[in-house]
Amino acid sequence: MSLTAVLVACGNKSGADKPTQVVAKVNDAELSVHQLNYALQSYQNVPAEQMPKLRKAGLDRLIEQEALVQDAIKKKVDRDPSVQQQLEAARKEILVRNHLQRISGSVATPAVDAVNSFYQEHPELFKERNIFQFSELVLPQVPANWPELEKALLATRTIPDVIEALKQKGFSPPLSQNVVRPAEDLPAEVLKKIVAMKDGEIVIYGRKPAIVIAQINARKAVPLDEVKAKPAIERYLLNKARAETVQSEVKRIREAAKVTYMGEFAEGQKPPAPAQPAPSGAAKDSSKDVIDKGIKGLK
Repeated sequence: MSLTAVLVACGNKSGADKPTQVVAKVNDAELSVHQLNYALQSYQNVPAEQMPKLRKAGLDRLIEQEALVQDAIKKKVDRDPSVQQQLEAARKEILVRNHLQRISGSVATPAVDAVNSFYQEHPELFKERNIFQFSELVLPQVPANWPELEKALLATRTIPDVIEALKQKGFSPPLSQNVVRPAEDLPAEVLKKIVAMKDGEIVIYGRKPAIVIAQINARKAVPLDEVKAKPAIERYLLNKARAETVQSEVKRIREAAKVTYMGEFAEGQKPPAPAQPAPSGAAKDSSKDVIDKGIKGLK
């Protein structure tokens, strides 16, 4: 066959043989390979031989979804005020989430000096790290009479004393014996307190939304050297910096916005009753939550 004949043959191939980004059509709507890839992005480490079946199943779900969307629009479901509110709320949520992710992603990896300093400043997590054994009683939430109950509990010295004090106030939570918690699983402020306490003493602390009453039964020294601790410290410091950056930026954006309260919130109107403050023993919302969660990664 001559070169000219080959070129002509190539030019006469049907459009069906050309690469396409469209993987299916539902009536007049096209579904693209990008939509399919997005739908399947949560599937990780899938064996190669299973991918064709997975992609076909994913495409079938997209087709079903598109058909339902078209039918919903045909029946004017999207005109329903409640549906419009849900769509708008979802749009705002997606925008805010992605905006915050971009702000968070702009934070640089912590410097080596910062990592080294953190290791030296927190011996209770590393050089002097302990694994503790407790006997625990857990109240699932803060009782309404917590100030009175807390006063009674602070006077106790043993777990039997705690159980009796709780019983007198109408509580009988189950006792968990031999509960093992490494240092990094305890809230930062609680850990500092426990390190200074003796075995046999009682500690009371908040672990949202619960309150924990625990007796320290024993502890075992299991130090963590700087090399092993470094990756976890880096993650912790990075997450902490990201949380602080996001909080600061949200505050800046909020303060820069011109806000006018109206209706029941207009100036001069009686404001809604404020929420009751949490009891002193309850777990509280604060930036410390981010720190405590980050500490748990230091393993």
